[in-house]
Amino acid sequence: MDNPLFINTNVSESDFSQSSFIGSNFTSSQLTNVDFSSAILRNVDFRNVIIKGVDFTRANLENSIITDQQLQGSLSLHQTILPNGTTYLEKYSPNLVRNGAASQINQCSDDVDTPLDFILGWTIKEGTITTITHAALNNLHPIPDQFDNGEICFFWGGSSEQTIMSQTINVEQYASFIQKGTNKFVISGRLGGYDNLDDSAVITVYFLDINQKIIKQTSIGPVTSVSRLNNTELQFILKRDYCPTETKTIQLDVVITKFGGHRYNYGIVDQIEFYIQMN
Repeated sequence: MDNPLFINTNVSESDFSQSSFIGSNFTSSQLTNVDFSSAILRNVDFRNVIIKGVDFTRANLENSIITDQQLQGSLSLHQTILPNGTTYLEKYSPNLVRNGAASQINQCSDDVDTPLDFILGWTIKEGTITTITHAALNNLHPIPDQFDNGEICFFWGGSSEQTIMSQTINVEQYASFIQKGTNKFVISGRLGGYDNLDDSAVITVYFLDINQKIIKQTSIGPVTSVSRLNNTELQFILKRDYCPTETKTIQLDVVITKFGGHRYNYGIVDQIEFYIQMN
């Protein structure tokens, strides 16, 4: 698709990942929430273009006409080749979630009927959410060896219809980055379930101001049986977005819900991670 013209065109919400647009012209167009990840965008004209939420991850913008101010509207510039030929590397904080991977601790139930009453780093708000071993669930129902990506333990819903755990993260040490208004956060996790059951997990991120008022929230999940094609598996889900400038605290809620009359809640989650951009 080299050299196409998109002058004064609204191409928002388009997926152009891994496409080639060498020499193209997007002058005066609108690019909101466009996916240009791994796209070849050499010698492209972006003059007077409104760029908001555009994913340029690993894209090649060499010799393109685009300003630094426009690039600040990008959702991601990680490993992007910039117009001057240099590669931009986004820098992020360490994973700010404490015990986001259940296997980080030795406490892990090997009995599906004996949930733990304490999970390091988390507050159990409701139900029987617990950490459980691969072996324990496999004894209940056979699961693929690759299901947990080599992890020993993961979080699952136990026997409750709905179960919730929560964690609060103080991010004031990252205030200088958050207050820029252009820095992003990344929330990710591996979510899934069993066979054709719709039991599933949702991870919600709440952004709180100095008065503990919610100023923004976003979620990843659920991964339903349809999206898993009725396979027993965990899928990696990731979302990037902008941090509200007033953010002082992050609250993570993990909600696992059972759908149906079966005995156990087979919603499963593991490897929960949250990062804040630092450049």
